[in-house]
Amino acid sequence: MKITIITILVVLGCVTLNAQPNFVNNEKIYQFFERQHALGRIDVNIHQKPWARGKIAVLLEELNTKSDKLNSLELDELHYWISEYNMFNSEEESSNTFIGRNETGAFRFYEYDDTLFHFSLYPDIGASYSFRDDEKYVLMFYNGASVYGNVNGNISFDFDYNDVSYKSDGIKQDNFFNEKRGVDYPRSLIKKIYNYDRITGGVAINWKWGLFSLRKDYNFWGAGESGKLILSDKAPSYPHIQLKMYPADWIEFNYIYGELMSSIDDSLTIRVTGTERNHIQVVQKYHAAHFVTFDILKHLKVSLGESVIISDKFEPIYLIPVLFFRIADHYNSNTDYNSSNAQVFASMSWRVPAIKTRFDFSLFVDEYSTSNLFGNDNPDRLAYSFGVKHYDLILKNSSLAFEYVRINPYVYEHGDPAQTYYNRNYQMGHWIGQNADQLYFAYSYKPQYNMYLKLSCFYVRKGDFVDSETVDAVKGPRFLFGNTAYLFNYSFVFEYEYLNNLFLYSSLEISNSWGGSKTLNLDDYRFIDFTTGFRYGFR
Repeated sequence: MKITIITILVVLGCVTLNAQPNFVNNEKIYQFFERQHALGRIDVNIHQKPWARGKIAVLLEELNTKSDKLNSLELDELHYWISEYNMFNSEEESSNTFIGRNETGAFRFYEYDDTLFHFSLYPDIGASYSFRDDEKYVLMFYNGASVYGNVNGNISFDFDYNDVSYKSDGIKQDNFFNEKRGVDYPRSLIKKIYNYDRITGGVAINWKWGLFSLRKDYNFWGAGESGKLILSDKAPSYPHIQLKMYPADWIEFNYIYGELMSSIDDSLTIRVTGTERNHIQVVQKYHAAHFVTFDILKHLKVSLGESVIISDKFEPIYLIPVLFFRIADHYNSNTDYNSSNAQVFASMSWRVPAIKTRFDFSLFVDEYSTSNLFGNDNPDRLAYSFGVKHYDLILKNSSLAFEYVRINPYVYEHGDPAQTYYNRNYQMGHWIGQNADQLYFAYSYKPQYNMYLKLSCFYVRKGDFVDSETVDAVKGPRFLFGNTAYLFNYSFVFEYEYLNNLFLYSSLEISNSWGGSKTLNLDDYRFIDFTTGFRYGFR
């Protein structure tokens, strides 16, 4: 049966050439497309990312036919992206590029291309130095490699690996309560030096109306500027299967089933080895989710979805992408009414090209069941965000974003700690977590296509952590329950792309905090921080 399914997918994958199903995690290309979408020049689904490289190439070609509508800087950026994302399938037998520019003018470390096979290799390296007003510092450096390619344009592979080390003199690097990505497994090497790995990659195959992949990567679901309520890159990436389908130009369906890291030791698996490295497994944890986006009107997109967190064992029923997962959970339930943790969510985006503006809204409902959504049994375990983004205010090629996010107590949590909406102890949604809200503003500007400036600020209120015992003791704890911490932060970022995928950057960040908290050390959020560095590698 398995061989038959794989064979069918391979045959389907060979139907359409040059589709290039490599996934792209490049924030700058998405910012470019979101601008063109808001201005009404192209129509894209901003609720489901990342996109495949072939999809990006098609969108760039569509924009190229409308070049008369773009200003001079947008044209420069368009031509840059075309050179970067065009796998040209040379008519020659083969083409090699080593530390130079390929046939489209893009700088490459190494690239091979012929009519059947494409392969690109980058060293993935970088370093940064941060110092603070109290003379504390962080020196961070990493090395690794990025590889991507495809066979016949339909079967793709990509791999990105970094070995990261940092030396810190008192600055916390756990990233549990900030905008940075969480780390997999930091290890102490010697005094003040820590190390961890980060890795993403996978294989994919696509056909005319869909795509199937096996990946360890990030997914970004829903609208949001300062973070995503539904799925974000706050938690480390995790291995999953993914199915994308777009049978018509007004609908897109996305399904994933992945394995999470519960970080909870399973005492039944302890095996004493007689050395310092006794064996113990963690409790199994899985995540199944699906998300569908509809074009309701010409400028309105609405997305609906649900997910479920399962623990202890693999449940095959969630391999059926089109089932209603909350109802499917009843099949697995007997006397265990906590057999899983379900969520439902939605996003909406409405663009108004006449005023160069887009409006966004997202909703996340945790501990979902049809009986208590509108009842008195935990009706308030929800989170929502709304925002607006306007382009070309004061300066051309600029954007101004405003967003409000609110996450009620106990959202992302669960009575069974193996079924929280977490991976490796990081919530998979918005970084501020439960019992908190945020006001966010950002103004960005591009003086030239490869230079980026951004001024942003946010104000966060964060209540105490609400666990299952608190929920039982205090029925439906109020918003900002317990002590309240207040954080105010603003930052300025400068970034310059000297060559394709070679970035130089600097930032200035000023943070202050006050109030009280049982879960945060507020001294960690009072600083003036200056960072400078570089990075090179495919994203």
